Amino acid sequence: LYELPCGEGRKWAQRGVGNAILGGWQITNIMGLSSGFARNPSTGQDRANLGHGDQRPNVTGEDPNDGPRTIQEWFNTGAFVLQPGQTYGDAERNSIYGPGIFNFDMSIMRNFSFGGSKSLQVRLEAFNTFNQPVWNDPNTSVTSAQYGQITSTRKPMRELQLGVKFGF
Repeated sequence: LYELPCGEGRKWAQRGVGNAILGGWQITNIMGLSSGFARNPSTGQDRANLGHGDQRPNVTGEDPNDGPRTIQEWFNTGAFVLQPGQTYGDAERNSIYGPGIFNFDMSIMRNFSFGGSKSLQVRLEAFNTFNQPVWNDPNTSVTSAQYGQITSTRKPMRELQLGVKFGF
């Protein structure tokens, strides 16, 4: 919570119209940073013929995380191939890393007091303030038409909310 340096008891605009307009405003923010989540490569089908789920594919020897890092191809899709039928693949667990997260939310608010227990709060909140896309994980199934692609975001783009709260 940061209070602007304006208004009564502050450095600037301590009285009059300046205090009435600029005094008492508060700013808050929340920043979230995260590296990418580890994900398993998959075949997208039951290649080992176990009757359930899907398995991991075989590796080709290329580094899966040495990809272009675009939403069309997030990781090196040439790092995995389908294993022969009736066998398990040799790809390691969690060998693909998805995109990281950078998110910044903020709000600006002011409380107005009308004597006694009566008050009014005006608040403007901005979620994903800088309008950065927060990408979802890529498709890791080698049999999918969208293999290696990111097709969605984890959260919507910028969102603004204006709120008014009365207290009595």
